[in-house]
Amino acid sequence: MAFITKKDRPLALVACIVIIAFLVLIFTTVDDPISRPSDGVAVSTQSDPEQLADSTTILDPVTIGSATYKFTVKAAYQVSGVLVSKHNYPHGAMSKLAPYDYAIAWGKTLDWLPHLKFSQASRYCFFKYKLSSPVDRSYVDKHASNNHLIPATPNLRKAFRTAKKNDLVRVDGYLVNVDETRKGKKIPTWTTSTKRDDIGMGACEIIYVTRLQINDQIFE
Repeated sequence: MAFITKKDRPLALVACIVIIAFLVLIFTTVDDPISRPSDGVAVSTQSDPEQLADSTTILDPVTIGSATYKFTVKAAYQVSGVLVSKHNYPHGAMSKLAPYDYAIAWGKTLDWLPHLKFSQASRYCFFKYKLSSPVDRSYVDKHASNNHLIPATPNLRKAFRTAKKNDLVRVDGYLVNVDETRKGKKIPTWTTSTKRDDIGMGACEIIYVTRLQINDQIFE
């Protein structure tokens, strides 16, 4: 048996700290998403979302635990802008399938960000501002959206958590309706919005995400 003398204790303590730090580094980076550079292609913050009707694309069902999810593609879709709020849903309806919501704003809405405060809860996005501010509410309603994100790959699922408020983001994929069957019981369809001028219940986009750009990094 080897004994540590009082003289050796400081060195032993340093060695332990180094080993612990190394193990923490290994365990925190092994689960990081894989990305590639965007090669100078910047995220657009002024363009409206691009939507193209799609009735031919078929997405494979997804089974998570006792639930199976089937997708009905409504359109190919791309939205980009500034991430004004992000919310993780670890529990509740569709949380296993779509763990994150991104609230994204674009266009002139970005000029008013100093006057706007965005928040998210219960799968809704809210914003508030002072009546004395220059904000045009009807414009913001059409140039900001709350997006329920369904990852097409495990890597994208990891990537969702890395985006931070005020990051530039671009989301590519499909607008989908979702039908869930859990233990043989059908759950009411989760229906996506397909227009930008709706508000309230049913106004959120449900996106089956195939590609995500955060600032200058692309995840797939």
